[in-house]
Parts: sequence; structure tokens; C-alpha cells
Amino acid sequence: MMWIVAATLLTMGGLLRERAVGASNLTLALPVSRARLMGVRIAAILRQAQVPILVPWTAMFAIGCAFGETHSLA
Repeated sequence: MMWIVAATLLTMGGLLRERAVGASNLTLALPVSRARLMGVRIAAILRQAQVPILVPWTAMFAIGCAFGETHSLA
């Protein structure tokens, strides 16, 4: 459930936020297609949404290895 909340918070805004700040004119004037812009934006959002999952898991795995209590990946 927390992953869904994190992904939702990361995706809020987009071009609407850029329009409010005044950066959308520059973004839309770049020599790339809008599909490419959205693809890169979605890829970045997915990558950012993975961090709240991977950081605690990595920390727990490292602490478990340090104390000799490892768990399976499943």
C-alpha cells in the first residue's frame, strides 16, 4: 500500500506543475516528441518509486548478514 502512495505522490504534477512554474514552454520547445518526454518521465517515476522498497530491504539484508541471520530472497 505504501508503494502505491509513494508512486502517486511522485507522479503528481508533471506538465501542470511546470506550467505553474513557467518551465513548460521550455520543456515543450525541446527537440523531442511528447511521447519521449512522457516515457522518460514515467521511467524516472518508476525508478524513484523503487527506492522506498529497495533501501529498507537492503538495510535489513545488510544488518542480517552482519549478525549472521540471513533470510531467503523470497
